Amino acid sequence: MAFDLTAVLRLNDAGFTRGMRNARRSMSGLRNSAREAVTQLGLITGAAGAVGVAFLSAKKAMDFESQMSTIKALTGATGAEMKQMSDLAIEMGQKTK
Repeated sequence: MAFDLTAVLRLNDAGFTRGMRNARRSMSGLRNSAREAVTQLGLITGAAGAVGVAFLSAKKAMDFESQMSTIKALTGATGAEMKQMSDLAIEMGQKTK
C-alpha cells in the first residue's frame, strides 16, 4: 500500500517583521537620545570651563591687588607711585608669559 502525502507549508512572519520594526525604531530612538545627551554634556562642560576660567581670572586679579596693597603698606608709596608700579608689573608680566 502506498500513500501520497501532500503538505502545504505556510510561514507567517508578520509577528517577526513587526518585532524587528519595533526594535529598529527603539534603537533609532536610543541613538537620538544618546546624541542629545552627548550634545548636552558638551554644553555643560563648556559652561563649566568658562566659569572656571572666569573664577581663575578673578582670583588672579584679587591676588594682584592684594600684593599691590602689601607693597603700598610696606613702602608708603603714593598713589602715583603705585600706579607706576602697577603698570610696570603688568607690563613685565605680559613680557614674561
